[in-house]
Amino acid sequence: MNSHLKKLIVIIILMAGVLTGCALLEKDEIVLSVTSPDGDMVAYVTKFNPCIDDPCQKLWLKQDRERKPVLLEKLYDDQRWCDEIKWSPNGQKVAFLIMQKYLYIYEAAGPTLFRKVDLVPDSEGYPPNPRATDFSFNADSKTVRFTETEYEYVLDTRKNKWNRLNPKLKIREIDIEEKVETEKSPT
Repeated sequence: MNSHLKKLIVIIILMAGVLTGCALLEKDEIVLSVTSPDGDMVAYVTKFNPCIDDPCQKLWLKQDRERKPVLLEKLYDDQRWCDEIKWSPNGQKVAFLIMQKYLYIYEAAGPTLFRKVDLVPDSEGYPPNPRATDFSFNADSKTVRFTETEYEYVLDTRKNKWNRLNPKLKIREIDIEEKVETEKSPT
């Protein structure tokens, strides 16, 4: 194949991508980031392209200026997304809240997966009900506290619309150091 034909094929492919709105050549976009307590590391989430069904995210850890970022996990299509990132006060662990339900905890030094926890195992549906919000590590970096929020819905038959009632809130705490088998996360 001659070089003119190769160039023409590349131009046609690029034009097709532009005309169809294809994000094939777009770079990942940072959508959430949090710096470690000592300021040496950054945990962040990017939206990756091409993406057929949002949010298409990747979880990253940048340990220092000399090292390349480490990809921790790729969250596919609309099945999973990251809501929050928090560092432990001692800076040894970073946690990502996924879908207001799962907590992915990584040891920053590796970085290695420390544990995946289903914070609200009885939740159902989309969005999950009940759901976990406002999580944080306690000062000892060994426990995580979060708010479990459960909503009740009532059908307004006149408007054929579901109305959300006042939420029921529970403050819960889990010991992330206890030796238990890592819970399964969604696939």
